[in-house]
Amino acid sequence: MRRHRRPVLLLALLGVGLTVYGCGTEGADPGGGTAAQTPTSGAAAEEVVGIGIVMQRSAEEPPEFCVGPVAESMPPQCRGPVLAGEFSWEDVEARQQGEVRWTDETYYGVGTYAPDGGEQGTFTLTRPLTTEQPQGYPPLRPAEG
Repeated sequence: MRRHRRPVLLLALLGVGLTVYGCGTEGADPGGGTAAQTPTSGAAAEEVVGIGIVMQRSAEEPPEFCVGPVAESMPPQCRGPVLAGEFSWEDVEARQQGEVRWTDETYYGVGTYAPDGGEQGTFTLTRPLTTEQPQGYPPLRPAEG
């Protein structure tokens, strides 16, 4: 089984050991979407940008935003924060094998990260997923190491 490292851009995930690239700009308009979750510290949630694939192991489990390593098996294997907010499989190009559904293409997610929401936290979208670099955020830089 070969491992492939997908880029990550989630400043809030530094505390859970994922590679960090940057964060959203201050005062950025989230452009609609669902209400953001607030981290347990009580501070206002900061909007961040992540890039990864979406994976759902079964209909009973929520989709995850895999922003770290992806094992390129069939189907692929990865872990990530629960993907919350306005997400629909009909809005992305997805594949399915058995109950497992995933995207081969990487998507940018703009939203908030709550580390206490699930095993890997929760990433709540404030904008729809897109294949284009979101405007108003710094460009992605490759991971170090």
